[in-house]
Amino acid sequence: MFNPHSHPSAAEGSQSRAWLITHQANLGIHYLIWQGRCWSADNPTWVSYRSSAYDCPNPNNLTGCHYDHIHVSMY
Repeated sequence: MFNPHSHPSAAEGSQSRAWLITHQANLGIHYLIWQGRCWSADNPTWVSYRSSAYDCPNPNNLTGCHYDHIHVSMY
């Protein structure tokens, strides 16, 4: 978990996200969600994460919209 209101913590989350993308093929990562954005190995660009269940993107929903953690989906 990362504190999205703390610059050092959010920076650590972004560094972790970058490491995961760098090692995506070896780890078998299908997609990541971080800070309300989604990245996919099939389409490696960041797009807004949308979820009607959690009303995303919504920065007030820290956990449901993945602002406080990195969601990793693996093959």
